Amino acid sequence: MADTIGLRTRAATLADAAAIAAIYNEGIADRIATFETEPRSAENIAEWFTGQQLVMVAETEATGPVAFAASFPYSDRAFYSGVGEFSVYVGRDFRGRGIGQPVLSALMEAAAARGLHKPRAIEGGGFRGNRNPPPSWEIGWPLA
Repeated sequence: MADTIGLRTRAATLADAAAIAAIYNEGIADRIATFETEPRSAENIAEWFTGQQLVMVAETEATGPVAFAASFPYSDRAFYSGVGEFSVYVGRDFRGRGIGQPVLSALMEAAAARGLHKPRAIEGGGFRGNRNPPPSWEIGWPLA
């Protein structure tokens, strides 16, 4: 059973940019979730809040955000309308506790409400520490 530690999910806001950057930077430093090598600042993350991207956080009352899931348009080409890339990052001290799935589920619900119909996982599925990531068709979006 997942240890969700009083977790709640919600849409991220600009005020979460510093917490999201910290979580993202742990993934970069630990080399388990991205091929990126340069840390991100809160200002870099603030650029995500344009209305094109979906960003959800999982948080506890005691700690604030401990994980995030984000979806970005796959391509500007009209053919790919409704297709989004997504990624999930969990803070170092909260990994292995079942927190990734609730924030990903919240992202899938928000994406479906926005009319996105096909997710495309990026990067992290093949990294150590990502134990058995579910295929996209098992997490809310059907295969197209």
